[in-house]
Amino acid sequence: MLYVGTLERHGPFPSLNGRSGRSGSVPTNYDDDGYGPIPSRWKDMCQVGDAFGPANCNCKIIDAHYYTAVIDPAQLEKDYLSPRDFNGHDTLTASVAAGSIVYGANFHGLAAGVARGGAPRARLAMYKVVWGSARGTGATNSAIILATVDDAIHDGVDVLSLSLVLSQDNSFGVLHAVAKGVTAVYAAANSGLTAQTVGNTAPWIITVVASTIDRAFPTSIRLGNNRAFVASTQSRLFPCIIVTGLNTDQHLNHVTINIFLKQPNIAAPGVNILGAYRDGYRLASGTSLACPYVSGVVALLKTLHPDWSHAAIKSALVTIATNLNSYGIPIQAESLPLKIADPFDFGGGQIDPNKASDPGLVYDIDPQEYYKFFKCSEGQFSICDLELEPVYNLNLPAISVSDLIDAKTVGRTITNISKADAVYKVSIESPPGVKMTVAPSTLVFDVGAEVQSFKVTFMAVHKLQGNYVFGSLTWSDGEGHAVRIPIAVRVVIRE
Repeated sequence: MLYVGTLERHGPFPSLNGRSGRSGSVPTNYDDDGYGPIPSRWKDMCQVGDAFGPANCNCKIIDAHYYTAVIDPAQLEKDYLSPRDFNGHDTLTASVAAGSIVYGANFHGLAAGVARGGAPRARLAMYKVVWGSARGTGATNSAIILATVDDAIHDGVDVLSLSLVLSQDNSFGVLHAVAKGVTAVYAAANSGLTAQTVGNTAPWIITVVASTIDRAFPTSIRLGNNRAFVASTQSRLFPCIIVTGLNTDQHLNHVTINIFLKQPNIAAPGVNILGAYRDGYRLASGTSLACPYVSGVVALLKTLHPDWSHAAIKSALVTIATNLNSYGIPIQAESLPLKIADPFDFGGGQIDPNKASDPGLVYDIDPQEYYKFFKCSEGQFSICDLELEPVYNLNLPAISVSDLIDAKTVGRTITNISKADAVYKVSIESPPGVKMTVAPSTLVFDVGAEVQSFKVTFMAVHKLQGNYVFGSLTWSDGEGHAVRIPIAVRVVIRE
């Protein structure tokens, strides 16, 4: 299921990270108490079907549709012939993105407290595109998904949140949505640490991987032979369940779920996340949960800054992300053995929603600029016939150079969106074996110069064919703004 959100400002606006709260009890994650009428700009209405009637839509869930074209009838028989999801996956993800505030939520007593989505006042429109009874094995295809995106644009959505990954990457097909001001957020999939296994790789979307949060749930397990074990999740990035024998001579049994993938944009909580499920709640893990977490944050940022482009929002999220955990220790990537996470594991790092509301500077992109780097097949734009530029010059909040032989210079443009008069100085962390210089090293912004450009030059210190090495580049104003982008460079002897 694909869901999208439109957000209204109503009453006290919640903190981006907080456990907001008006007093009293809210019955469900999709309660519309206190909502005004559906926005007049909304162009569609609810579709009903099995186990989903007119009463299931309200001023919170303002739309719901389902798509059956080219789906195997055997898969349709395993599901509700309606917008409702039989397996519960998308009820979960929608509640993480924009569920209303619910008091006393828990899963069999675990994770008890106040449940709320990232943007609890956002409205939801549901578009069911995946069919089948089992999560992760449903039937769909890119044609259905892209047709749904077209409908969502027509209806008037603000955020696309897609917790799905297909073998054929459909994320490249949503550029027209981004060009119309819609922000697209995708899950990166759960394939593990193998290189180049990330899904949804288009540079104009936000690709999200999952990280753990600071909690664990010790659980007693009794096997059929009456042997007892204690299992718990560890609070570190990729989640790991350790089953420890009660007797000291028993072996440790490890069950490892690899969530982090290679080359994403951002990491967000996606392990042991409490979400709505059928008539209650359940705990779930995966990039499917991390994706709507970011989607909710995006909805809030769009409300706080309606003039920000999709690229500005993506830049704000990436450049303020942290590579340290809550104890100030470098974030680790789940592997055997554990290793310090790098940009190929978590992109810019772990999301920090509050800081993203005031990043200081952003790396902005006009959507038409993408066509200078990726060939457009239709002659819709005058730039379609131009010779393609190297992708490393695309104004993304990251730099990746895959073929450094001797020296290479990369350009970036950065926009001041904070106070009018500001001076930023650069600090660099050169990748090992690479000399990195930035010119100019100081950027001065004022009313007449809100946009500045700079060049980054990379020089190979040693003539060696190597693997990727990592560094960073940070612009700081000394007043709390530190705008950091990850750097990845691979030195080669020949192309």
